[in-house]
Amino acid sequence: MNRTKIACGLLIAAVFASCGQKKQFQVQGKITGATDKMLYLEANTLNGTIKKDSIKLDNKGQYSLEGITEELPEFYQLRIENQIINLVADSIETITVNADGSKLATDYTIEGSKQSEMIAELNTLNRTLKQQADSILGEAKIKKIPQQKFAQEIDSLLAIYKEKVNRQYIFTQPGSMSAYYALFQKLGDYMIYNAVSSKEDIKCFAAVATSMNLYYPYALRTKHLRNLALKGMKNTRKPKEKMLNIPAEKVGQLGLIDISLRDYDGNLKNLSDLKGKVVLLDFTAYATEASIEHNLSLRELYSKYNKQGFTIYQVSLDDNEHFWKTAAANLPWTCVRDPQGKYSSIASTYNIKNIPAFFLINRNNEIVERDIEIKDMKKELEQLLN
Repeated sequence: MNRTKIACGLLIAAVFASCGQKKQFQVQGKITGATDKMLYLEANTLNGTIKKDSIKLDNKGQYSLEGITEELPEFYQLRIENQIINLVADSIETITVNADGSKLATDYTIEGSKQSEMIAELNTLNRTLKQQADSILGEAKIKKIPQQKFAQEIDSLLAIYKEKVNRQYIFTQPGSMSAYYALFQKLGDYMIYNAVSSKEDIKCFAAVATSMNLYYPYALRTKHLRNLALKGMKNTRKPKEKMLNIPAEKVGQLGLIDISLRDYDGNLKNLSDLKGKVVLLDFTAYATEASIEHNLSLRELYSKYNKQGFTIYQVSLDDNEHFWKTAAANLPWTCVRDPQGKYSSIASTYNIKNIPAFFLINRNNEIVERDIEIKDMKKELEQLLN
């Protein structure tokens, strides 16, 4: 009886002891050509590099280093002086890394960690990209190619690199550490993926953040990546054009407020000069995404009703004058531009809060409709033109 109790007690103690032990991973292998040099195993965290283990290499180069396994996969590095091999450790695993100590960062093999192998592949792609960019830069420095062509060639290199990385690493395994690692690679001192203003790159950040949030919702890296993606989406979201908030009834009380602005040839064009015609007064900006479709709809109306006395007076709020002139040059109606852009006092007077915005004006220079849908405008036009 006593023996049974003792055995049970020992078993329970062993179970509790094993529960209290921290799990470890191991990095082992052989590094040649680095006798008497220190080899470090370090964790690469968001808060900096933390030493985990180290060993002084002898002439045989055999080593074995250990680290405490984190709850989540984490980045580590093997380092000799300023040469580094990047690794990922996940759960209790043994990673074997063999290398030439004189070319540690480029001449090595990894076994036992698929994610570490993929990071090694990414590093190889990055080195190739850098070599190609350096070659183009060398030609530019000796003036073999002009600056504009240099920029185009670098952009082309980056596009090819991203297409491959997106396809093989980021969108294939968006929740992996290698996908996360890919997002933060650099070309020189510049980030390859732009989390601030590139819509296409932000899609990559969002895909990885969404997947990591599923598996590791409380990890610092997940929160960091999610914040980057959200900020990027906010930065690239097209804001609505807003003007001063003047009551809409003001326009109705005043009737037609004349507008006098210059067209793309520099000629002054007055809205009031169109009295006797049915006019669509349109406030727009050609640089907006909706502009092409909007102008196509207007062209259809103009082509159908112009001979009956219908015309368009279009006010551009574009900031870029050259862009506006180029875009407006082939339009058949009156195109003018307010140099005040989105801060236009004219637009404020007409209570324009979003663009495009339009008013339908009868032959007596009276506003009869505001912001009527273009698809519903044909019926109104036919009544006004009769």
